[in-house]
Amino acid sequence: MVLDLEPSEDPTPGQPDVSCSTPYSQSDGYVPLCMFEGTSHALVTACLRPGKRPPGAENAMMVVRRLSYLRRHWPSTPLLVRGDRHCATPEVMEVIAPRRLTDFVFGLGGHPVLLRHAAPVMQEAHGLFQQRTALAHASGEQPPPSRRVYEDFFSAAASWAQAWRGIVTAAVMAAGDHPRFVVTS
Repeated sequence: MVLDLEPSEDPTPGQPDVSCSTPYSQSDGYVPLCMFEGTSHALVTACLRPGKRPPGAENAMMVVRRLSYLRRHWPSTPLLVRGDRHCATPEVMEVIAPRRLTDFVFGLGGHPVLLRHAAPVMQEAHGLFQQRTALAHASGEQPPPSRRVYEDFFSAAASWAQAWRGIVTAAVMAAGDHPRFVVTS
C-alpha cells in the first residue's frame, strides 16, 4: 500500500485564532497535512494545522497513529510512505524506519551537500547530452530534449540520526540543469 503525505492549503477569511500566514500563498489560512492512498488517491486522514510549516514531531505523531491503525488491519501488507521535502524530517524518517514491512521515500531540496554528491553525475549527464545532440545533428535528426542519469549514495544530514540512501536524478536539458533528490529507507 502506498501512502502519500501532502500538505494542502485552506485559506481563511479574517484572522481566526489558529490561522497563520501560509508559506505557499502568503495568505492567512491553515495548512492541513493529508495522507492519501497512493493508487486510488482516496483520503486516509487529514490533520488540520495552522498555516506554518509543521514541526517534524507533529507530522511523525500523525504518521505513527495512522501506520499503527493500518498495521492492525493489514499486518502483512508492505507499506510505502511518500512525501515531498516538507515531510522529510528526521522525526518522520525515524518513526517509519524501524517498522516491519514499512519504507519511505521523500523528495529533498537541493542543498550544498546534495549538490556536491550530484556534481559528478551532472558532468556525466552533460557529456551524454552533448554526445547525443552532436549525433542527432550529424544524422539530421532532432536533438534529444534531455538526458537523465541516476546515481545513488549514502548521506546523513546534520539533523539525521543515521545515513540514509539518497538518489539523484541528474537531468540536463537545453533549458538548463535540473538535479532532483530523494531520500529513502
